[in-house]
Amino acid sequence: MSWDRLTVGERRRPTTSEQAVPWLIGIVLALAGIVLVLLALIFTSQNGLAAVSGSPRGSASIVVLPSSDPSGPASSPSLAAVTPTPSPSPDTPAYAPLELVYLSRTTVSAPIYLFRRDFSVSQEAETLARADQGVERFAWSPDGRIGAALISGRVTALQPGHAARALVDGMVDIAFGTDSATVYAARVTRNGTNDTAVVLAIDWASGKQASLGSVTYPHPQIAAEAALKEAQFIDDGGLVRLYPTVDDHLVLWILGAPATYLVKTSGGDLASISGLPTLYSPDEQWTIKPKYSAGKTTLTLTDRAGNARAATIVTGLVSHLRWAPNGSEASFTLGHTGQNGGVVQNVYVWDLVDGKAPTALTSNGAAFGAEWRGGAVRWVNEPAS
Repeated sequence: MSWDRLTVGERRRPTTSEQAVPWLIGIVLALAGIVLVLLALIFTSQNGLAAVSGSPRGSASIVVLPSSDPSGPASSPSLAAVTPTPSPSPDTPAYAPLELVYLSRTTVSAPIYLFRRDFSVSQEAETLARADQGVERFAWSPDGRIGAALISGRVTALQPGHAARALVDGMVDIAFGTDSATVYAARVTRNGTNDTAVVLAIDWASGKQASLGSVTYPHPQIAAEAALKEAQFIDDGGLVRLYPTVDDHLVLWILGAPATYLVKTSGGDLASISGLPTLYSPDEQWTIKPKYSAGKTTLTLTDRAGNARAATIVTGLVSHLRWAPNGSEASFTLGHTGQNGGVVQNVYVWDLVDGKAPTALTSNGAAFGAEWRGGAVRWVNEPAS
């Protein structure tokens, strides 16, 4: 039909082909949107986005602190890439991006149990070990498959989905080394005015024991601290601590002993050393130093040369800091004094990728001592300066 201005007005009616143009444009835009979504899925890491901090859990880049040198650049902080950690071997299980094993209570008056939870998703925590007398401490293997708990001095072998097994009694601390087959344990006995500490290597599967060495020293006189400091002290290991180092040694630290001791995992005499090992990131390039003052803790990320690269401040007292296996995050316990005078502790995570403030993973006020599943703790003996 021809266009009649008097009938249809000044605006001409579109033809059938012209009416189809918007539909075709809509279809093209929809297809383009689908392609963009598919590309986004292809280039997103397999772990996706964690629910807690909303950033990818891959190799990290860390915010660098602005230069304090007046002659330095005046621009905003740049990003420094962290060396990616080696890929796990094919036989190493894959774990969730925020899968932690930690100590906590189900209620305020309940004993301390051992739990496992992936905090990147909404799920209930799994109980790994429970006892009426509570779980004193625990250790988890570098490959993440097995663990051990200390319950009333008894070393108990743990494996998710299996019954617990008693290994040895009378111990005060436990640790896994660089392998996942051996649990190291320390026993302390008193003889008159002296104490004797013995370090054992225990085969996790069979329970077979071997002594790695012993040391005798004057029985320490120990004074109590304020409740918050005591909670931090216990969370960091208590009176006797075993640090498995990256060079296949153990460092034995005892409060009040005249020295710190280096223990060969192959057995032999205990050598006296000065100082404790330093906890490093999985690639051994970074460390986080806490400093407490006026009710707040400053966490400073530094490189091997001691240069500060990033920092964050949290209200409370930090203890038991641990690196994530991929090196992009660090967990820690944050404690403070509650309204009734008791100590409140929760597990936090500091995401070193997004540069945001640390985020609380727990909120019940009785969670601490978290260890990442599937990664070795990198304690490094450094020469005394």
